[in-house]
Amino acid sequence: MRRISSKGAARRMAAVLDAADAAPVVIERRGKPRAVVVSARRFDLYETVLRALTDEMASEVLEAARGAARAGRAGEAAALNAEAAALRRAAPGLAVGGKSGK
Repeated sequence: MRRISSKGAARRMAAVLDAADAAPVVIERRGKPRAVVVSARRFDLYETVLRALTDEMASEVLEAARGAARAGRAGEAAALNAEAAALRRAAPGLAVGGKSGK
């Protein structure tokens, strides 16, 4: 993964964007990572994977909530349902180019 200072990135943005096509580019300020530039294609992939994992986790939590409800543990079922709802909200529409909310 390439690293570049924020000043260097500002001076050579076209080169940063070209490099990001091959691999993420870390932009540092005072020697510490501040941002990462990735290609739009890679970002879409990351977003797809994040959504799939979040949906899978939410489904597992919902199944646990159903089990708790069947066992008469209403409080636990309610808490698990709230957790599942929070997971579904955890992967917001981050897509580039107006594709948000897939």
